[in-house]
Amino acid sequence: MLPANEKRILEGKFYKAANGHLSYEIYYATPDIIFPISDILVAKFKCSHIDLPLLGLDVVITKCQQGNIKLDLGWDNWSGFYVFANSAEGDNLVKEIGDYLNTVIGGSDFEKYIHYW
Repeated sequence: MLPANEKRILEGKFYKAANGHLSYEIYYATPDIIFPISDILVAKFKCSHIDLPLLGLDVVITKCQQGNIKLDLGWDNWSGFYVFANSAEGDNLVKEIGDYLNTVIGGSDFEKYIHYW
């Protein structure tokens, strides 16, 4: 349980993934944030429709692409929500996506996706 004076917010940060490419992560996100973000990727960034994610006990994984650029996205209990690139071209797209998400995830529409456990 959180201390009474601590309020969590959704805040995305950029990192370098293990594959050497750009990653964008939202640590305090719940697993189901993947659905509204998938909608944003399709509508705003013209990514392919995203297949239903593979669900595990501590992980949600799926993929999408924009043209030839492939992205992995998902959630796990170590990183929260993430999207990462698999190529140098994908790094630019991840940067665009992350910059955009940082403008919307702080709004009231995303408050329900903050985890408090």
